[in-house]
Amino acid sequence: MEAIYKQLDRSTADVTWEWFDKEKGEVKWTLTNNSEGNKSVVLLRNSYYFGNAFWPVYKANGMSDFTMKAAPLEDKGAQGNSAPLFIGKANGKYLVAFLFTLSAKQSWSIIEGGFMYGFEPSNFSLKDVSGMELKKMSVGYDEKQVADWDAQTTTDCKGYEPNPTTMLAMVGNIDGPYIQLFDDPIADATESPGCDAKLKMALSYMADKKMPEGIAEFLAYLDCLLGLKLDKEELIVNIIHKL
Repeated sequence: MEAIYKQLDRSTADVTWEWFDKEKGEVKWTLTNNSEGNKSVVLLRNSYYFGNAFWPVYKANGMSDFTMKAAPLEDKGAQGNSAPLFIGKANGKYLVAFLFTLSAKQSWSIIEGGFMYGFEPSNFSLKDVSGMELKKMSVGYDEKQVADWDAQTTTDCKGYEPNPTTMLAMVGNIDGPYIQLFDDPIADATESPGCDAKLKMALSYMADKKMPEGIAEFLAYLDCLLGLKLDKEELIVNIIHKL
């Protein structure tokens, strides 16, 4: 019987792993929530978060997708289980990983491949995720990880398009280090310059005699200040025509 390797924390959540199919390099992770309520965690192992590598391929090819809620995972058995993606924030920076949300006292397992003799799971632990909220995010990816996936799996998969794309996704704070394998550009798409910044930009464009840009930015300032829904293209054409 194969050994089961454990990281235990009876106050919160445990994670264990064991070989599922050693010849194929597959291990089974089992996560257990010891608390009296729902708990969301990420799995840090082998110096990076589970799900942070190759997630653009997972999303583009229906293997996983970004979740819009932190709900307890449905248990279909280890071979049938899959985890959703989410955007974690650690040390003020964003990354993508699998999100594991478990109900009180729930145990849940998932299979992970890519291991081999001499390369086993190591330095594994669960990190709490808190402050979950649904946010509008700009999510891009380094295309090198798609190429690396194809090289490792001898496939010809694609990442999702457009890259980057704006989407709604769950965002939460990871109680752990910021570790990202690839240079994935991820930003909060709800953040935008305030009204004063738009006015300053408009005046700057006009001072440089860039009238179309200045007018567009000034109309954006009015939108921001007054909540107007202006037909900017038509207004810009009419204003320039009369100048």
